[in-house]
Amino acid sequence: MCLAVPGRVVQWLERSPPFGRAEIEFDGVRRVCQMACVPDAQPGDYVIVHAGLAISLVDPQAAEQTRNDVRRFGSATANAGEPGDLTAGALGDLTAGALGEPTAGADDAG
Repeated sequence: MCLAVPGRVVQWLERSPPFGRAEIEFDGVRRVCQMACVPDAQPGDYVIVHAGLAISLVDPQAAEQTRNDVRRFGSATANAGEPGDLTAGALGDLTAGALGEPTAGADDAG
């Protein structure tokens, strides 16, 4: 299964194409992601990230809707006895190990 999640660009770490990297925040968890596909993204913009690569810009309302949908889905599966409560810090938890390197000092508690 492939999963791409929205995150907010916090800051650019390296802008040189094709090796651009930025710090991206997912529900309070920050990860370093590759930015080759979205070189025009600015801090505060939302991007869709898959496997550590930001693949497109997304508008803030669509990003928030996706985050809410993931939380709702996680709550429903947790209530049905399925593993993986995706409520608090849902997207941050999903990113652990899958979306890039953790940022030093980032709150991984989710």
